[in-house]
Amino acid sequence: MNNKTNVRRPNFTHRNHLLITYNQMIIDMESILTQTQSGYLSLQAALETVKKYAIQSGSVNNEEASEITRYIKNDVNDVADSMMESGAECYDWLMLDIEMIEHRVLDRYLSAASLTRSLMAQLRQH
Repeated sequence: MNNKTNVRRPNFTHRNHLLITYNQMIIDMESILTQTQSGYLSLQAALETVKKYAIQSGSVNNEEASEITRYIKNDVNDVADSMMESGAECYDWLMLDIEMIEHRVLDRYLSAASLTRSLMAQLRQH
């Protein structure tokens, strides 16, 4: 008996098909969200809409569409978490930049004020 014939191999064609559908659903979501007025359609509603599109087009069945939807939700949450973490770092850098700008503006203002005081004192003496 040949062991190679009994080895079960993953169905890469099926996986590629799901990956293609995942990518198409992401593209469709982006299209829906950019065509809709800001704040009018939630991410969840857009996801449900593209899920229906995928099922209606025959790309995937309901179970596969639900699985892809879960993956998209998880990926969106991961991206949001990452943005929140990097956003805090950006905020710290921004605050440092603002503080440096404030110091420069204050220094220039005080320099101008000192110069004005000196000029006023000279004018009073004449």
